[in-house]
Amino acid sequence: MLFRHLPEVFRGRAELECGAGDWDLAERVADAGDALAEQTGRPDKREDILWARAYVASHRGSADEARHLAAEGVSAAEASGNRRNLLRNLAVLGFLDLSQGDPSAAVGHLERAAEVSAAAGFVEPNWLRFQGDLGEALIELGRLDDAAALVDTLEQCAGQTGYPWAVATAARC
Repeated sequence: MLFRHLPEVFRGRAELECGAGDWDLAERVADAGDALAEQTGRPDKREDILWARAYVASHRGSADEARHLAAEGVSAAEASGNRRNLLRNLAVLGFLDLSQGDPSAAVGHLERAAEVSAAAGFVEPNWLRFQGDLGEALIELGRLDDAAALVDTLEQCAGQTGYPWAVATAARC
């Protein structure tokens, strides 16, 4: 039974290694997680791995691959109703759009991620790591009131939790 959860462990490890800047290892771990999802008879866990692979590819600069994987992840998450994976993949798409100079497209993906997270009751700042990208895109589009409201929310979260990420993201915007 323990093996059933290995793809989730590999997803988390890929995210960790990506955040640490070891993109080669992150990619190997995500690929191994993809294989494990099949080997353990848990193709439903492939949604987690699709996101991890898209996340790693987006940070490596492999925009086309990342966009393909994230779009596949959005479709899979919509089909299964997995809101966590839906918002994660939307966040990758928004990050890619923002990185490629298209803040309007970024806002489309990132506002949808915000709607999904609000509807699901996800308020934990460490789960909503797309908010900095959303704030930046809103500012680029001149939607300063919307960006200010987002920063107010981030500052409130930062004050309540003390999470360095929330503090830094609020300051970023």
